[in-house]
Amino acid sequence: MNTILSWVGGKYQLVKLLGEGAFGRTYLAVDQNNNKYAVKKFAFASVNTQEMAIAKRKFDDEVKVLQRLDHLQIPKFVEYIEENQELYLVQQYIQGETLRDKLKIQKNYGVEEAHYILIDLLKILEYLHRINIIHRDIKPENIMIDNNGKLFLIDFGAVKEILPNPTTLKAPGTLIHTLGYAPIEQRKGFAQFSSDIYALGMTIIELITGLKPENLSNNWYLNINSSNNLQDILRKMIEEDQEQRYQLVEDIIKDLQQQPTYIQTTVTIPPGNTNRKTNNSSVNTSHDAGTDMILLGVVLALISVVIFHAAMLQGMKKPDYQNPETNKEMIN
Repeated sequence: MNTILSWVGGKYQLVKLLGEGAFGRTYLAVDQNNNKYAVKKFAFASVNTQEMAIAKRKFDDEVKVLQRLDHLQIPKFVEYIEENQELYLVQQYIQGETLRDKLKIQKNYGVEEAHYILIDLLKILEYLHRINIIHRDIKPENIMIDNNGKLFLIDFGAVKEILPNPTTLKAPGTLIHTLGYAPIEQRKGFAQFSSDIYALGMTIIELITGLKPENLSNNWYLNINSSNNLQDILRKMIEEDQEQRYQLVEDIIKDLQQQPTYIQTTVTIPPGNTNRKTNNSSVNTSHDAGTDMILLGVVLALISVVIFHAAMLQGMKKPDYQNPETNKEMIN
């Protein structure tokens, strides 16, 4: 749909429908200077007044959270508009494709590329969790890569703010989730930071295998051509038992840095990490260093013996530099 739809706030002209979610539709819009924006219109059809109130509250929550966020890989909040009893959220427009779009074309990602995407998304999650925000809807549809290859986490319609140190018993929250990407505690209304970790794990597994969560077998990890380290990390990220799952994003990042997570021909070992294993080898670098020192000592000892004997011979047959004949004989 490329026809002009309408104006919002007298500033933004809606020109194209980009997508639809549980609580709204998102449009591409332009202003009078032809700058592009993403405009989300609240749209929730229900005759149930309680459901409408919840949907409206979630839309307001998204606005409040986006106003707080300041991260280069999260679309920036522009403004909130309410007119003619309709609600609009104006955001930075990201021109690119979602991971879901890309999966439709290339079916799956290589382990190395998926590893970089995982690291990138973990850094965004680390930021959100540090300010007590849970995204609650991480999946390929909500991850975009712009035309310059920069990754963005989008759609905060299911966002939840966690109150630090609550003094009252916690009641179940709004039941918002996408089947397959949400762990059991989230499906019961008790989403935690580790719920985002579960969803991210499922997303990365889908990128590598090309299989949606409902199509994964119990031994999916055997089909990943990588070190056991990555397999173990992903398995721990999607543990159904919340207590056995990663609780902190920082712990995942630390584990990913322990050793290579994909097969490669060479490994660059960062300064200070002398225990990292080289590719396709169980030999530790610290052991290699010890062997090299022993060999160096042996070589130096042999050189010393050679120098000593050479000096002795030189002393026994020292030329007389004051006697031309002697010098001539030695030269000849």
